[in-house]
Amino acid sequence: MDLARQTSFMVSQCLLVFSCFYHPLYLLFIY
Repeated sequence: MDLARQTSFMVSQCLLVFSCFYHPLYLLFIY
């Protein structure tokens, strides 16, 4: 597994976790 693929995988995983954790809070903050 090369570094570029591993980095992009980590970034996508981080974005997925970030969106899952903060999307409800963000909606709560708007409304």
